[in-house]
Amino acid sequence: MDNDSRNIAVASYITPAGWLVALLVRHFCEAGTPFAIFHLRQGLGLNLLLCIAWIVFKFYEFWVVEQIVYVLIIASAIYGIAGAVNERMLYQFPLGRVFEKIFKFVR
Repeated sequence: MDNDSRNIAVASYITPAGWLVALLVRHFCEAGTPFAIFHLRQGLGLNLLLCIAWIVFKFYEFWVVEQIVYVLIIASAIYGIAGAVNERMLYQFPLGRVFEKIFKFVR
């Protein structure tokens, strides 16, 4: 596994801006390996969940539920980063397979 693909995979989980940078690097450096694309799709799904949760909790103040959701999203991101560092393609639980199907346009 080359370092470019691994770096793209790790960056795709670190904030929405990190995902965008990883996508641009993958596009311009021609590092579009299936490994990098897999992690870009998983990272996009997690980052979208994070943005949706942030919007929902801006309108509805459920402090305990909000903290639980954020901890689960952060734990999933750490799980994805660990898989990327170890060069493994691990689906995010429980929505990883859904992310793969929905985000087919990420190439």
